[in-house]
Amino acid sequence: MQEDTNTQVKISFAAYYSFVDTIKNDLRSKISEALEISSKTFYNKLNADSWSNIERVKIEEIFQEHLNNLNSKLNQNV
Repeated sequence: MQEDTNTQVKISFAAYYSFVDTIKNDLRSKISEALEISSKTFYNKLNADSWSNIERVKIEEIFQEHLNNLNSKLNQNV
């Protein structure tokens, strides 16, 4: 028997909208700190998609860790 891995999380739109901003800010801060770049440089690279291969690898690591942490937080609230 296959286990259902889709879990629904109930959250108001206002709470979700606020949560999304928090997530974006936290992710930007972690990436900027890890790459030792300013927020302005982060946004310039983001808009131009001008990340080096080494930066892309580090961003992928940070993003995966961030998703795992987010998933853990959401599962605690279910």
